[in-house]
Amino acid sequence: MTQLKHPIDLLGAVKSSSGIACAIAKTKEDGLVSVIWNEDKKDWEISDFSIGMIAQAFPMSYDELERLGIEID
Repeated sequence: MTQLKHPIDLLGAVKSSSGIACAIAKTKEDGLVSVIWNEDKKDWEISDFSIGMIAQAFPMSYDELERLGIEID
């Protein structure tokens, strides 16, 4: 079963797909997986979005990231 690295290790920018925050994250198995932001849990979870779709999506604005509670280092 694929598991995300913790703390989360995002590859590139957080993107927006129809208003959903999504990104590409590294896994414990040294792979990559698509993730979406769960607003209720304030955490990333594995999604069924394709990595290609996320790569082509537009980056989220800092205002939107802040509104969602997503902290970027």
